[in-house]
Amino acid sequence: MKSSIQDLATRAQLARSTVPFEKRTFLKFTAPGLNGQDVTLVFEASSYRCGAPLHLQLWSNDPEEPCFWSPYVTLTKSAEPSDCQDGEIVVKTSDENAHLRDALLTRGFFEDTGRRLRSGYSVLEIWAMTDLFTAALEEVLGGQKSVKKAKEKAGALT
Repeated sequence: MKSSIQDLATRAQLARSTVPFEKRTFLKFTAPGLNGQDVTLVFEASSYRCGAPLHLQLWSNDPEEPCFWSPYVTLTKSAEPSDCQDGEIVVKTSDENAHLRDALLTRGFFEDTGRRLRSGYSVLEIWAMTDLFTAALEEVLGGQKSVKKAKEKAGALT
């Protein structure tokens, strides 16, 4: 059964506090960097308190990169109301994120729904997560259900 985006966001937030960083990143890929040179990136997921639930950042996966161990970009934005359907995210595709738009869409991670959302001076895009992206996220979060159940059992025993 496919998880809802709210369930994925909740499990991603739990992973942030229980799983080492390297084990919760997923979908390693190479894309043009801000300086025109290719950069190797990975996704990391967590959740927003309100608005669109899934928070996605891209991190450098190359220890030689100056941005290693810090987010390369934050892909998603929390906008409320977003009118997102289940499986959709609000994406910032301007400024420091602009050079990644085509790379993320052509790799089949997301599909542009064509819907737009105005937030202040920015126009945000609503993208649908593809099965490829969702499967990779599910895989990295796969062990989280058992971790959560173990914590619930431990809490019930005290």
